[in-house]
Amino acid sequence: MRLRISGVPVAVMLALVVGMVFATAPGRASAESDEAPDPHTITTTLYPGWNMVAWLGPEAPATDLFEAIPQLARASAWDADNQRYQRRTINSVARYGLTELEPGMGLWLELGGDTPFEWTRTVPEGGVLLSLRAGRNLVGWSGSDAMLTEDALKRFGASLVSAARWDAVERRYDRYRPDAAGESDMLAELGQGDGLWVELTEDARWWQSGAADAEFTFPDSVPAEKQAAIRDDMADIVSFFAERYGIVPPPFSVTVDLDIDIFAGVLAQEILIGRGALNYSLLPVTLAHEYFHVLQGRLGAYAPPGPDPSPRWMTEGAATYAGGLYQQARWSTSAEELRHDRLRHSLTVTQRLDDLGLSRLVYAGAGPAYNLAAMAVEWLSGYAVAGSEEQFAPEVPGWTRGWADDGTYVAYYQRLSSFFDWKDAFERVFGLSADDFYDSFEAYRGALTSSRFPHLADDADEPVLVFVGDVQQETETAVRGAFSDVLTFFGERFAAGPADYTVFAAVDSESVTEAYVRAFGGDPNDGFCSRASAATPGLAVIDLTCRASAPYYMDRYHFDHVLHRLAPQPSLPDAEDGLDVRGPWWLRVAAKSYTEHAYEATNGEVTIEAIRDEQVTLARRLTPSLASLEVSDDVVDAGYWKARALAFLAGAWLAEHAGEPALFEYYRQLPSSTSWEDAFETAFGMTVADFHAAFEAHRAEVAPPHVLHHIRGVMLDPDGAAATGTWVAAHGGAAYWEDTALTAEDGSFELAVRDGHYALNFDATTSDCLIPTDQRINLGASVSVDGADITGIEIRLPDGSSCAASRPPPHGSTAP
Repeated sequence: MRLRISGVPVAVMLALVVGMVFATAPGRASAESDEAPDPHTITTTLYPGWNMVAWLGPEAPATDLFEAIPQLARASAWDADNQRYQRRTINSVARYGLTELEPGMGLWLELGGDTPFEWTRTVPEGGVLLSLRAGRNLVGWSGSDAMLTEDALKRFGASLVSAARWDAVERRYDRYRPDAAGESDMLAELGQGDGLWVELTEDARWWQSGAADAEFTFPDSVPAEKQAAIRDDMADIVSFFAERYGIVPPPFSVTVDLDIDIFAGVLAQEILIGRGALNYSLLPVTLAHEYFHVLQGRLGAYAPPGPDPSPRWMTEGAATYAGGLYQQARWSTSAEELRHDRLRHSLTVTQRLDDLGLSRLVYAGAGPAYNLAAMAVEWLSGYAVAGSEEQFAPEVPGWTRGWADDGTYVAYYQRLSSFFDWKDAFERVFGLSADDFYDSFEAYRGALTSSRFPHLADDADEPVLVFVGDVQQETETAVRGAFSDVLTFFGERFAAGPADYTVFAAVDSESVTEAYVRAFGGDPNDGFCSRASAATPGLAVIDLTCRASAPYYMDRYHFDHVLHRLAPQPSLPDAEDGLDVRGPWWLRVAAKSYTEHAYEATNGEVTIEAIRDEQVTLARRLTPSLASLEVSDDVVDAGYWKARALAFLAGAWLAEHAGEPALFEYYRQLPSSTSWEDAFETAFGMTVADFHAAFEAHRAEVAPPHVLHHIRGVMLDPDGAAATGTWVAAHGGAAYWEDTALTAEDGSFELAVRDGHYALNFDATTSDCLIPTDQRINLGASVSVDGADITGIEIRLPDGSSCAASRPPPHGSTAP
């Protein structure tokens, strides 16, 4: 932006006074001396015979070569368009001969005589943008000396066939092939002024080199590695836009100023980075956004923050879209995923796009308005490629994967200065009038929202179940019935209140992909079964073929959406350090675990009494008090399933004491309360301290902690090396592990168990050791515990195992 926010609270943006921020900004020391730098020169040794070198500029007649090099007999260049040489001598020029020298041109120079010649020449400031053709290209390298060839050429990707440099001393080529990188006889690095053959399979541009004309200013507090990262990011961004659109980068500067009150912005040709942007995880995307503002001024013949004649949605939308293109290229973020995120973040914008022409409306809307504007520029780009609205159906899931960027939004700025009215430039470039575009985009916006978030397309305040694929009537009836049961369960039994979200129920693997694209963008991972997001707007995707009990996951998703609606995180009071704003872990899990098991008991296959008995058995294995389970670290130390069982008992106690609706009333009270303790007291009719006292008395009666003893031992491989990082578990015959542990660096472990007989099993798939077995769970030892600790247990891994070399745990592995 001219003064831009990216992921920053709206309040920060509203605090800005655009006309005053820079007038009152403190002075900054210049990154460079005010004195003009000495011209940079390089010297190339030319040998008798043929030499391959670079002409680095400026543009000049080819006769200048002969004036500079007295021994020069012949000079040749390569016409890549026609794949033929251009030759000349001092007095003779062929029909298609060499007449002009251009920056970045590669040359063959034949020297007469028998002595070398030292050719010293000035290297112009800035970089060189080359246009290469499919086939052979003879070019020069104007970048830094000792540049690794692999790094210099990697931008060509799979289109690079080979590269070669002529060694005038040895009279042979040094060659580079991507599939043979690292071999001893390869061309390892380039020197400034080298000539280079580059063979490609398709046309390409090559920007040399980096952010050559950029000046950087950093305060002393910015670490050197952060400064280097920003320089590298900026060089990559400059190359990206130069090579993608053929834009020769203008001079500009980057200033990090930790005292300015903005996230990031542009003043004339200066990119300003504030404290928030400096620590932003997507800082390179922000830099790309701001750099495009610099290009807007250059292409449109105005100087930011001067009067860009375009509406502000176009100004910021084009920069945000450009930043997204860079994000796609750098991190392989899919366009579909990026588009979905923009749609989701733009939902709070109620105005039409044509109402967002003024700065105060766009900048007050901050992130949501930027995202909507970027969607508009993307629409324009897609429309221009499609050629007509009849061929353009971007609201169809998956269709947008075919969108192409032909740089029409760049062409708009290139044509802007040629027209009196921006609307004329707009219509000439994009192929439709601004008014027609506004109507079409509004229809697209509505269709896309209805497709991705069906619950937002109706007037009902209730969830929507959407089947994706050809669903059998029997399946649809069963799933709709289960979904209706969930809504009835929460509404009538818990008075949970309304929720408004969409569940996409996919009926086969192909439908899963379509549903996932509609809900989240991108493709699902292998083994996908379900995913939900409670954030606005709420969405869930369920693969009906993956899990027979899929309907029962609907209750968990509904619970999360209700809580998000009753107690949206931005509305909640600040919490103590480390504590969740919705309260301690034990309280949040008490409500979730109780409702989950209460719903499970409605299916007639299990009773709530049987569930309670199972939870009591687990909870008795836990020694710490309920009050001590405040944050996740406490739970990990205590043991998750044991802690969750104790939380279930707390939820059951609260439901019996204050009624089941009180579990949701607590969340309903949170936004208007000064603390979670106040909300607790209002919802349950007692203080937190009184509850803990009453619950611990109840626990002592129904689920007193077992007296536990310890099994201590060590796990080793056959040679006696410690088996580190291996899960070991005590199994006493119940449906769960009595206790589990991960072996330490010395192979030791400790398990807490009751009296009884236990099989000590280990998981071969999670060990850091190499274990020659496909069997996951293996018996290590058998132990009987009777009133005392057991020590000195030694478990040996199977023959052939080795802990001398470690391996990473396989993807997706879990503890037994």
